[in-house]
Amino acid sequence: MHTPGPWSFKDGFVLAVGPVNDPEGEAVAHIVNHPLEAFDNARLIAAAPVLLEALKVMWATYREDDNEATDQARAALDQAVSFVTEEV
Repeated sequence: MHTPGPWSFKDGFVLAVGPVNDPEGEAVAHIVNHPLEAFDNARLIAAAPVLLEALKVMWATYREDDNEATDQARAALDQAVSFVTEEV
């Protein structure tokens, strides 16, 4: 299980924001990449919980469709959570 979102980015750290929306939340990741890419990487990582939930909703709505989009959604969910259950 991953650290629940929302996540934010501050001073090189991706943070799990606390229950009272504490901007000094628990560190999820420390970004030490190339300076030009670091902020973009951090924003993408910080958006991961929201993206995962959106993908779960999309999958639940369109799972019966057999097309490239649903195939890609299933593959992404498999990668993100190691398997897709009936609850997803």
